[in-house]
Amino acid sequence: MSTRSTRAERRRKERQRKQIRNILIFSGAALVVAAFFLFMSNRPVDDLADAPARNSPVAINEMTIGNPDAPVLVEAFEDFQCPSCLRFTEDFEPLILQNYVYTGVARLTFRYYPFIGAESFTASHAALCANEQGKFWEYHDILFANQLGENIGAYSSRRLEAMADKIGLDVDSWKACYDAEKYQAFIDSELADARNRGVQGTPTIFVNGQMLPSYDYQSVGFAIEQAATNQ
Repeated sequence: MSTRSTRAERRRKERQRKQIRNILIFSGAALVVAAFFLFMSNRPVDDLADAPARNSPVAINEMTIGNPDAPVLVEAFEDFQCPSCLRFTEDFEPLILQNYVYTGVARLTFRYYPFIGAESFTASHAALCANEQGKFWEYHDILFANQLGENIGAYSSRRLEAMADKIGLDVDSWKACYDAEKYQAFIDSELADARNRGVQGTPTIFVNGQMLPSYDYQSVGFAIEQAATNQ
């Protein structure tokens, strides 16, 4: 065999080895991805945290807490997977409710901006279906109580259904609503409204239609007081 033929044969064998190696790498990566998504969809449901008790002394009308005639409207655009939204819910929202909503100065409305990923949408659908049974805020609270990270199975369909059962929903009715993605058009309209108003992340807070530069209690409280004074 000539030297040229020998080199050609070596190159051919090297190409074959590379092809086999690439196939093995791709197959291994595919198996890892498949195992990851299998784990996410089968994340245990027996480890769900309880939602804190919410005993509102004022009216709750679907996704709004407070007197509908209160002069100040606070809108909170949130994503259930957002860590900063969890902080807002745990640290700042209770103070806003206590000092402004329960006193009749303001009303607080939850708005949807599910932008982080697929589980942002599943959680939004689940909460809207809970709202059909008058338990939006209970479901809102259990979602945040079980926030584990972004798109890692915390809000898989199995876990969302278990949350519905945990807060005492009619699970069959909830599931029919959830499986049908009944509120997709509503979620799309919420996203469109948020983007039209300049929302780029969560939480984004509006007070009487004005976007705030910060979501901390001091900023929101000051804006509420200014808005109330201007009425």
